[in-house]
Amino acid sequence: MLKYQLSFFFVVGLLFAANEGAVGQTRQRIKPRKAKIMTIARPYRDSILLRWAPDDQSAWQFLNKEGYVVKRQTLTRDGKLVSSSVFKVLTAKPIVPAPKASWQALVEADDKYGTIAAQALYGDDFEVTQEVKGNPAQVINMVKQNEQRFSMALFSADQSFRIAKAMGLAFTDTTAKSNESYRYVIIPNPKRRIRDIDSGMVDASFLAAKPLPKVTDLKAFAMENGVLVSWLSKPLLGQYTYYEVERSEDEGQTFVKINSIPTVNTQANDDIPNAERAFDMDSVSALGRVLVYRVKGISPFGEVGPSSDTIHVTAYHQLKEQPIIKEAKVHNGTVQIDWTLPKTEAEVTGFDIERSSSKEKGFLKINSQLIPLLDSSFIDLKPNNINFYRVKAYARNSPSLSSLDVLVQMPDSIPPAPPKGMSGEINKKGIVKLKWEANAEPDLFGYRVFRANSEDGEYAQVTKTTRLLNSFIDTVDLKTLTKYVFYKFVAIDKRYNPSGFSEVLKLKRPDIVPPASAVITAIKALPNGIYLSWYRSVSEDVVKHELLRTPVGKEDWKTVISFTDTTKSYVDQSAELNQPYSYKIRAVDDSYLSSESKAFTSKRLDLGLQPDVTIFRGTADRENQQIILKWDYKRLGVSKYLLYKAEVSKPLRLYKAVDANLNTFKDDQLFINTSYEYRIKAVFADGTESRFSDRIVVEY
Repeated sequence: MLKYQLSFFFVVGLLFAANEGAVGQTRQRIKPRKAKIMTIARPYRDSILLRWAPDDQSAWQFLNKEGYVVKRQTLTRDGKLVSSSVFKVLTAKPIVPAPKASWQALVEADDKYGTIAAQALYGDDFEVTQEVKGNPAQVINMVKQNEQRFSMALFSADQSFRIAKAMGLAFTDTTAKSNESYRYVIIPNPKRRIRDIDSGMVDASFLAAKPLPKVTDLKAFAMENGVLVSWLSKPLLGQYTYYEVERSEDEGQTFVKINSIPTVNTQANDDIPNAERAFDMDSVSALGRVLVYRVKGISPFGEVGPSSDTIHVTAYHQLKEQPIIKEAKVHNGTVQIDWTLPKTEAEVTGFDIERSSSKEKGFLKINSQLIPLLDSSFIDLKPNNINFYRVKAYARNSPSLSSLDVLVQMPDSIPPAPPKGMSGEINKKGIVKLKWEANAEPDLFGYRVFRANSEDGEYAQVTKTTRLLNSFIDTVDLKTLTKYVFYKFVAIDKRYNPSGFSEVLKLKRPDIVPPASAVITAIKALPNGIYLSWYRSVSEDVVKHELLRTPVGKEDWKTVISFTDTTKSYVDQSAELNQPYSYKIRAVDDSYLSSESKAFTSKRLDLGLQPDVTIFRGTADRENQQIILKWDYKRLGVSKYLLYKAEVSKPLRLYKAVDANLNTFKDDQLFINTSYEYRIKAVFADGTESRFSDRIVVEY
């Protein structure tokens, strides 16, 4: 019997019994986890049924002795929350398994599961053979017994609610009311809290009652010696713990159960194919007759769900011998395949011819409709250059069988097309990555790659073997005078017909050698700046020269100006007075590699004059009978400003000395309808002066 889903409590038993199974190896290294009571509930008629089980076999054994207490809290009444509701104890005394003496009647009423449950609770031995003597073996044997007891005890409880109650794992709340909702808590006997075990909790009400679902998607596959029945079980996980499969031999008039052992709702895992379905095998032959099947689910509370829809099946003889291809021959550009099928009792429905260019994969049907049983020959009007053929036979209600494949090669002298869409790149380690568009010929065998150092040179093959992939990695020397490398590509078919060469792919080698340095030939100090001249780099791949400058004593090199033409001299007018600078010329090539000239130092020629005040403005304010003068000067060391004034066309005279901290002056010594001319210069603490500013004229 195949089982793919698992009931709630049986899962608890299996999973945690498995963890306990490693106790002999891990108990000293892993801290035991805290056990918990797992709980479910379901309204049934005028009562609420509760089921629970601890998730640990040692906790189960402990609680079998100490017992469980059921408590209930009212959450709502007539749809309204109940405030200050307290938990009410529903059990007069802790619930424990029925005593050993009372199990005789239970076994007689339910021989199968009552016997298993009684043996799990009170049996001296649980089918674990003690073959190895000695203390370690006895410990392991005891662990195995506890595992089996725990798992099978919970399994038995899942099969019968009456058995579950007798095992101390169920309770019926007959005092529940239809207009109220409750929270139930299952706790270990509070008077015997020797061991810390988490309580179980579940909410329930009659309003939450739902009918049990119907089993769906029933399928049946009839074989000569039995019928495989399957159904969709994953959505029903938690609803049903096991299933009953029923068979009818009178077209659905009467049904009998086929599985004396229930089909358990076993949890799916990745190693089980089709894990969403449950399966059961009926060993009754359906050859020559109609069988009808249906499936019912059984809940953890013993409720029987509705029957599934029925399914009708009939078995037929199976194909046992595969077809045999007698001959496959080429004739006028076509291929004729002849075959035979050994004698069989199966009801053969026809044949398909399948073809592939590969022996291992890719077989596709080439006939437009199923070939009748009486035919045993087929002509492929459009074969490929390389063909693997096989014949597939079909029979009613039987798996198909395919013949062994045969190879047929067509005469071929037509080469494939040259490769297209080539591209590539070379990194700074000389590794070349090439790729191109894949050819579309079905008989393509692969590609070959050729390389040369000049476009018209001799191309040498760099692929050691024919490559199936439309990509290739090559390596080239970068320390060479040849700037480019050239590639051609050839396609080869499976009859070794080569294409012509592809178009040439031209790739530039990465430049890893810096350009030759420029040479500074002259540097002169001038009143208006510093003059430099130089010899440009002689390297052909240089794309620009940069003039670099830094104040002497610092390594703060900044670009003053860049030249992409043939300029060979420049006057740096941005150099400040009394500040010596170092200069270099940097040559940069088209790969952004660079080299720098030797540095030279110079300082701008100082004639005792500081830079003039370039920002100097005046505005007439007739309302306040004044002219407002403003200036901005960033030089340090200024002690005062000298302001010169004159009426237009008259000589300038020193008018005022203004404090160095000011940059505004208001002139109120004015005549109406008169134009005034102003100039300003700065006087420094060391006695030097700036040049006169440009004159400004203000009309008043």
